[in-house]
Amino acid sequence: MSNLEMNSSLPMNMKVSDIDFLYSIIKNNSTIVLANNGPWKRLAERCNAVVKYWQPTPVSAENPYSVTYKVEELLPLVSSRTRLAAISACSNILGSLVPVEEAVKALRQRAKEEGARKVEVSLDCVAYAPHRKMDVQKWDIDYCFFSLYKVSTSATFSDFACDAVL
Repeated sequence: MSNLEMNSSLPMNMKVSDIDFLYSIIKNNSTIVLANNGPWKRLAERCNAVVKYWQPTPVSAENPYSVTYKVEELLPLVSSRTRLAAISACSNILGSLVPVEEAVKALRQRAKEEGARKVEVSLDCVAYAPHRKMDVQKWDIDYCFFSLYKVSTSATFSDFACDAVL
């Protein structure tokens, strides 16, 4: 069970009519099924929730792998039952970037308009963090996760650990 599943403020006795989860699909299918989608599906099953998927849009008819996320396609998925949105900041395969700040701002505004209770946003930065600066406060997200080993060399990590101990 993931930390988010264990530590989320989401009540575990929700009914189907109480909650929707939004999830962005930006990685290859095996990654979605094995790594990123699994915790959300399990949490949704445990809460009797509905999972809705924010699908990427092809940018070019000649290249079906050139995709982007359009915020205007996320907004119709938001309803008064939306409680959690899990978004990937970028694709580790395609390099496609999600406009995180714009998407979260629009998502929260639409949720407010729809009368949703607090909507929590979880951002997958595993592929994003090694290449770009993250600003979780500016993005206004509730959860952000990435792999420390991808953003730090062993020397940097050991220096950090030594400084923390001293």
